[in-house]
Amino acid sequence: MNILDLVFPKECLGCGKEGSYLCKSCQETFLKASPICPFCQKPSLGGKTHSFCREKCDLEGLFSFFRFEGLLKEVIHQIKYEFLTDIFPELFSVIFREWENEKAFISLYKFIDQKKPILVPIPLHWHKENIRGFNQSVLFGKALAKKTGLSLKEDTLIKRKPTVSQTTLGSKERKENVRGIFKLKKPVRGLSIVLVDDVWTTGATMTEAAGVLKKAGAKNIWGLTICR
Repeated sequence: MNILDLVFPKECLGCGKEGSYLCKSCQETFLKASPICPFCQKPSLGGKTHSFCREKCDLEGLFSFFRFEGLLKEVIHQIKYEFLTDIFPELFSVIFREWENEKAFISLYKFIDQKKPILVPIPLHWHKENIRGFNQSVLFGKALAKKTGLSLKEDTLIKRKPTVSQTTLGSKERKENVRGIFKLKKPVRGLSIVLVDDVWTTGATMTEAAGVLKKAGAKNIWGLTICR
């Protein structure tokens, strides 16, 4: 505990208990996300893209740790809009306890073990990142790199124009909002990739990024998000 914790003690975002942002009881309220196919978003073993969806999808699979609801939704809001970066160590601790669940991650584990992919975070537009002071997907990617030993290539993609917040749009509008927003900055031909982001909603942003990477010659791409 440092001097700031004494003057401004941390309070759990769920119940208000002092000592941490996520007390053990409130951590247990996080609900696991069931694996789905990233194209049709119907149940899929291990999150792999269905064989009958493969021709229409640039992602080999998708894995999300938790559902985007309840306390976790508030946590993500606090990070992105209130800039509460101090919560990351506690959030990552919860995430990586789940990472040890080999049965849930078996398809992604095999992909990582066999393909040795690089980690590519979904970029923010430079103006938004300057205002916020960080990209939460990059911070998540750095934690993943440390945990897995994989290389993080945060400058692979750039977001070349600002967009309206996806939270205000419907499914069709989200696809139009992100069309053409990503530009490749580093070569990816022949590489396998894990695309990293904080939230998967309709998948429009990650699907757009995967399409750019595949057109540039990336071989295999999985999506990995904190929540869905």
